[in-house]
Amino acid sequence: MADLSWPAERKLATSRTISCAGYARKDGLWDVEAHLIDTRPTSVAHPKYGVAKPAGYPLHEMKIRITVDNDMLIHDAEAVTNHAPFDLCRVPPANFSKLKGLSLKKGWKKNLFELMGGIKGCTHLSELLGNLASVGLSKNLFSA
Repeated sequence: MADLSWPAERKLATSRTISCAGYARKDGLWDVEAHLIDTRPTSVAHPKYGVAKPAGYPLHEMKIRITVDNDMLIHDAEAVTNHAPFDLCRVPPANFSKLKGLSLKKGWKKNLFELMGGIKGCTHLSELLGNLASVGLSKNLFSA
């Protein structure tokens, strides 16, 4: 098994965990979910919090679920932001309903940027939506 070369001396400054999962539903549709958590190994002082948050406290924590059919057409989409250092990171839930009717296939990234890119959305949530598309398009998902 190949591995990266041995790194220079360093210490952990930040950690991001992204998990994705696909689920076969009884109604024939598919739910694809993603969860993002950003943490720091030391306490973090941030103007929004007023006090330092302890090491391991989530600076970002977001979850997204999309529901698709076998043709990769989105039937439903929702997201929650449990932790975010800035208010602009909290995208209104109504923004995700705009994804209904879009396809994860052709034009997905372009359509996603038009609806949620730049100041219209949160970079972290847009990143998660890109991950969801790759999970949703996975052939393994549809062998359930």
